[in-house]
Amino acid sequence: VYVSEIGNDRVTRWDNTIAGVIVAGNGTAGSALNQLRDPWGIYVDSNYTVFVVDRGNHRVQMWERGKHQIVNT
Repeated sequence: VYVSEIGNDRVTRWDNTIAGVIVAGNGTAGSALNQLRDPWGIYVDSNYTVFVVDRGNHRVQMWERGKHQIVNT
C-alpha cells in the first residue's frame, strides 16, 4: 500500500510491516527534486515507478524503483 502523506510531505510504502518506507520526498516541504510540498495524488505502475502530483509545487514527479534520479514530468 502506498500512502501520500500530505502533512509530512512524502510518500510511503507499507508492506506487511510496522513501519513504512519513504519512496518519494524526504519529509521536509520544499521545491528541490528530492522534496515535495503537499503530495496530493499518487500512481504506481507495474514496474513500481511512483508518480506523485506535487500540488504545492505545481508539478508531477516520477521516482523509478532502484534509481536515485528523480524526474519532473
